[in-house]
Amino acid sequence: MATNFYCVGGSVPLNAPSYIKREADDLFYNYLKNGQYCYVLNSRQMGKSSLWVQTQKRLKEDNIDCATIDLSGLGKNISEDIWYRVLFEQLVKRFNLSIREKEQTWWDERSYKSAINRLDEFVEEILLKEVSRPIVICFDEIDSVLRLKFSTDDFFAWLRSCHEKRPHNRDYQRLTFCMLGVATVSNFILDNYRGPFNISQDIRLSGFTIKDARKLAEGLQDKVIAPERVLEEVIDWTGGQPFLTQKICHLISTSRTGFGKESPANTINVSDFIQSQVINNWVSQDSPEHLKTIRNRLLNKRVTGRRMLKLYLEILKNGEITDDGSLDQIELRLTGLVVQDRQKLKVYNKIYRNVFDETWVTTELDKIHPYIEKYEIWLNSGEDDTKLLSDQDLAEALTWSENQDIDESDSHVVVTKMKNSHADLTKILSFLALLGFLGFTFLSFKTPEKTPNVVVTTSPSIPEICTKRDFNISLEKNIQQLQELERKQGDWFPYKCGTQLNELRLIQRIPEICAKRDSNITLEMNIQQLQELERKQGDQFPYKCGTQLNELRLIQHAIGLATNNFVANVPDREDAFEILCKIPPTSDNFKEAQSLAKLWYKDKAWKSDIDRALQDNPNCQKLIE
Repeated sequence: MATNFYCVGGSVPLNAPSYIKREADDLFYNYLKNGQYCYVLNSRQMGKSSLWVQTQKRLKEDNIDCATIDLSGLGKNISEDIWYRVLFEQLVKRFNLSIREKEQTWWDERSYKSAINRLDEFVEEILLKEVSRPIVICFDEIDSVLRLKFSTDDFFAWLRSCHEKRPHNRDYQRLTFCMLGVATVSNFILDNYRGPFNISQDIRLSGFTIKDARKLAEGLQDKVIAPERVLEEVIDWTGGQPFLTQKICHLISTSRTGFGKESPANTINVSDFIQSQVINNWVSQDSPEHLKTIRNRLLNKRVTGRRMLKLYLEILKNGEITDDGSLDQIELRLTGLVVQDRQKLKVYNKIYRNVFDETWVTTELDKIHPYIEKYEIWLNSGEDDTKLLSDQDLAEALTWSENQDIDESDSHVVVTKMKNSHADLTKILSFLALLGFLGFTFLSFKTPEKTPNVVVTTSPSIPEICTKRDFNISLEKNIQQLQELERKQGDWFPYKCGTQLNELRLIQRIPEICAKRDSNITLEMNIQQLQELERKQGDQFPYKCGTQLNELRLIQHAIGLATNNFVANVPDREDAFEILCKIPPTSDNFKEAQSLAKLWYKDKAWKSDIDRALQDNPNCQKLIE
């Protein structure tokens, strides 16, 4: 068997024998073929680009024109106008349009328009006019736009606007976008005054199962005894992580000379092999880079890095934690270090658990100042004295600084003597404690005899308030106590307390959430609130809340189908009108369902389809009355 059977690093080429087809392959292909926007957002080296390579081949066989735009290649330190211009030029080139070789002239002639408006005009007036077949444009490395110097909210809002034009301009029904990258959907549109980016199907990539990956054993034939058993042991260590599974199989394959009748093979201990070839001295052996990529994503940002390390440490100690969908948990998942399994977060595999163990995490945590978030708040405030540490925070920060093993030759601040009032001394201590994480040390510090000691006070009730509800008092009283704490502490209000306050407010609003939709927030936000309530209450989730959640999901599903032109009388599939008909007239949500149905019925393109649907199901007449 050739030693290049496995593909380690980069996209797996077309027709490569080691490409593993997963459930996501058919989902991705079918969604795009049917004109639905998609995104594949996951950690690095999970096979996103390989999935697109295979899917693109299938789409082209269906006479769908495809283009891949690697957004990381458009440039980073460039202006907004140039970024859009390069994107425009690449699209012209990929589709070989009539203005090729004239791109600069076309773009400059419209300099009176914004860059995004020029891109919009190009798509509508040239791309969709010259390309008559369905089009799928894939934006790879979508996360690279998050590092640009200008806001890309307009870009994602434009993608959404292309989708929203479908009912009014049928050319846009032929245009579909997909996005690949290491990001979250919440990253796409940051402006709270704009609607969320909620028009795409989420394609989730899982690791290899033993059943999926059996063909990888072919590369171990004539290299090991019982190749399928060896593969199973590899997957037991990698958890099916695609890159690691391919890499370790490749390492085993290339380390074995092969055997025949005259050259019997020695058995291989997979655990020992992985320990020596991957885990031991992993920094020097990590090529192509994988483990260092995870480490760098964890540690590149000190504030989020510290929070992710603490979450990960909790998982290591407890085996798992509940997946609450928080931003910190999502960021931790995007490192690739943990995986979601039945609403729990667990360490992805045994290799990660051995490399990034408790000792490693504790060491890295000790390097990050425990008050890094407050330090950045202080810097961003213009070094406002009121943002300095005080009381228990100050005392703990000073203790942390004293425990650091910092070389005195690298010290930048030496404090020898201070003659200050109690208040000034407190400010200086606070300032120095904040500086501790930067590598500062206190070589000589003497408190003047007449200066009173700094008084450290704590509030023992805070942890109890923030960790559990006090059932000896009313729900309203619990909320009032937390609100008062929030008012007093302002920016210092602990994250855990904020979480507890939000949860109690959610419980307080149960009757309102379940009785009717909150029109002040989006439909998606209403659904998210009910789903969160369902997750927290489990079997205690009220029947009325379940009914409300189901009806809002029906409306959401119907809107999604309508945007793809599946309004009524669609052969062999459920349509939007039929779904809305499931909502009873007695429901508070019926009016919304009725207004949507009436809106579609007024559209000449759909009126006849709805009339035909009513012939088959006259009970739905209530929707347009």
